[in-house]
Amino acid sequence: MSTTDNGHTVRPPEVLELRERANLYRLLAQLYTTALDVPTLRTLDEGGVLAELVADEALRTALLDADEAFIEELVHSHTATFFGPGSHVATFASMHHPEGDRQGVLWGSATTWFRRFVLDHGLKFEGKDYHGVPDDLHIQLDVIGHMLDREAELIEGGETERVERMRGSLNVLMGVHMLPWVRVFAAAVARFVPQLDLEPAQALYGGLANLTLELLEAEGARLGVGDEQPAS
Repeated sequence: MSTTDNGHTVRPPEVLELRERANLYRLLAQLYTTALDVPTLRTLDEGGVLAELVADEALRTALLDADEAFIEELVHSHTATFFGPGSHVATFASMHHPEGDRQGVLWGSATTWFRRFVLDHGLKFEGKDYHGVPDDLHIQLDVIGHMLDREAELIEGGETERVERMRGSLNVLMGVHMLPWVRVFAAAVARFVPQLDLEPAQALYGGLANLTLELLEAEGARLGVGDEQPAS
C-alpha cells in the first residue's frame, strides 16, 4: 500500500480485485436466500451483475419491467428451485458432494468437513446463536468473501507468509470442498429450471448457479487448484 503526494491511500490492484470479488461472493450469497424485487434487479443491472446472470437482453428487460404479478411468480420460482416443497435443488453441500460416507443427506460428511474448516481457521458462523446447517451455500460464500477480505488485509500489511497460508487454506477449501459439490449443484439447477413456468426465472436462477460456479472455478485457477484433489 502506498500514498500519493496529497496523502490519499493507493491500494494495489490485487487488493482492489480481492475486495471486489469478496463483495460479489456476498452478493451471490444474498441472492440464494432472498427472492428478488424490481429495485434489487435494477441495482444488479446498474452494477453489471444482471447481465452476468441473464445473457439474453430481452429476458433482462422483462425482469426490469416486471409488474407485481410477475414478481410474485419470480418469488415462487425462487422458492420452488431452492426450497421446495417437493422436488427442488437443495443448497447444502452434503446433498451434492460426490465424496464422503453420507452422501445426499443433511449433516453429512461434507457438513462436518466444512464446519471443522471454519472453526479451525478461527471463523464464526453468522450470529453467536446460529443453529442452522453450516454447509448452506450462502454461508459458504460469505466465508469465502471473509477470507478474501482477510487476504487483502494481509497483502496491505506486507505479511507475505500469512498471505501464502491463507491462499493455501483457500486452495484446500476450493479443491476439496467447494468445486466438487458446486459442480454437481450447478448441473442439478440446469436440469431443474426448465420446469419453471417463467422463462426469465429459468434464465435468472440457472444463471445464478452458473455464475457461482464460474466464480469458484476462477478462484480455483488463481490458487492453482488442480483438476484432481485428494479427499480429506
